[in-house]
Amino acid sequence: MEKRLLVFLLVYLFLPCGLFAESPAWKQISRDLLDVRDAVCDYSNSNIIYIGTSSGIFKTVNQGEDWRLVLAADKTNRIYIDLFNPKGLYAATTDGLWQSIDAGQNWKRIFRGKNSFERCCLSFLSLPGALFVGTQAGLFSSTDKARSWHRVRGFLANTRVMSISSSGASSKYIYAASTDGVFVSSDKGITWDKVYASSSSENPDAEHKEEDFDEVERVSIIRYVSVEANNDKIAYMATAEGVYRTLDFGLSWEHLTNYGLLSENIHFVLALSGGRVYALTKTGLFLFNNNRWQEQAFGLPVSQIRSVYSDTKGRLYLATDRGLFMNQDFQGGAKEYSGVDALREEEPDINKVQEAAIEYAEVNIKKIKDWRRQAKMRAFLPKVTVDFDYDRNKTVSTNTWGIYSSYSNGGVTAPARHYVGPDDNSRYYNNNWGVSLIWELGDLIWSEAQTSIDVRSRLMVQLRDDILDEVTKLYFERIRVKRELENLGLEDRKRRSEKELKVAELTASIDALTGGYFSNNIRK
Repeated sequence: MEKRLLVFLLVYLFLPCGLFAESPAWKQISRDLLDVRDAVCDYSNSNIIYIGTSSGIFKTVNQGEDWRLVLAADKTNRIYIDLFNPKGLYAATTDGLWQSIDAGQNWKRIFRGKNSFERCCLSFLSLPGALFVGTQAGLFSSTDKARSWHRVRGFLANTRVMSISSSGASSKYIYAASTDGVFVSSDKGITWDKVYASSSSENPDAEHKEEDFDEVERVSIIRYVSVEANNDKIAYMATAEGVYRTLDFGLSWEHLTNYGLLSENIHFVLALSGGRVYALTKTGLFLFNNNRWQEQAFGLPVSQIRSVYSDTKGRLYLATDRGLFMNQDFQGGAKEYSGVDALREEEPDINKVQEAAIEYAEVNIKKIKDWRRQAKMRAFLPKVTVDFDYDRNKTVSTNTWGIYSSYSNGGVTAPARHYVGPDDNSRYYNNNWGVSLIWELGDLIWSEAQTSIDVRSRLMVQLRDDILDEVTKLYFERIRVKRELENLGLEDRKRRSEKELKVAELTASIDALTGGYFSNNIRK
């Protein structure tokens, strides 16, 4: 009981500032520029912002007050600022890789590709002495400042490369997310090792055949990879099954919880310093905090979020189909939601829900105490032994003549006989039985049953703690989603439908753990 109360108090005290934190306020700053696919800020001046759209790249020097076109190009997939020169820009477009060395005033296409697949650039990375560009048709590198490009060897030569990431300019490690899996290079891109295999079909002996390439038909759960700033060991992978994390250069991957996500299909992930991680679903931005995901773009009027970017001050930018959004309270921190208590009043008390879950699973501590008490009482019950045996004998004699002498008759000697009596057919019935009672009074102090009880009690306590943890998470997750649902406008039917479905799912999960107690006791 004390442990359950402690769990509740910890949840109650700490979740309001995390689980029920207000999502940041967002402002659309791209004005009439819609269909934004990516955005970056000048390292030295966050008022300077570049956005990539379906019609080119635009720039603002006053944080969105006005914009001007700096590159008229086909659809821009990604924009990058040179790590060594804030005026250096790279744009990965469907028409090749473009470069500017004067803050966007002039541009030069530095990678064309031999066909439309190679020309479609999806990702880019700049390191000292090397440039990398990921395309629909593989990964290419240049060591002579883009004067010449070479296709890398191995799997990455013939696969769709969605992202290339490193922890910084001085890093030797590079991560690449492709249709065939995640690859890591520990020598600045000279050699690559596969550290995570995709679900797509693959043939290690297959050669690159330009005419047969059709990456659109390939199927892969991998979407993106991002390395934590200034830490090569830690990287995050966005997949159709959620977010995975490695803490050892990709040697092993762990699946992060999906708690808090509206969808497990994650198409973009951003890993910042200090362990801050953001993940994007189609219409949601989520921050990983306290082993759960917290929605950060609640109520944003968009149909698709393409990417998220953080400037040097920690301000977030979202590239969406409805323009570029900037969060306005990035320094404000989490705000406590004052309506949590009101929402909790509509629910059964958390202690009652936990007790119902314990009773339904039959893992009450009282059960263990009963086992121990019954083991001691066993000493007063004797061990009863009952013995029974029987003997059935029969004596039969049909010799009625006895021999007492002999006589001779004509030289033949014969025994003399005499009459003994009638036939003897005697029967004997012997029945034997006994009862013994043995008391093991030593069991009052200790018995072998105690060892079995100790093992079972440990397993029961572990199961009980798991159930309490699960039902507590579900309980407060349901309150959080209800709070988000109440803040949605009636016109936002799609998101309301998603939230309502999530509430129903969480209710069913709690009912499954409590045997229907939760639904039967909701204060409607």
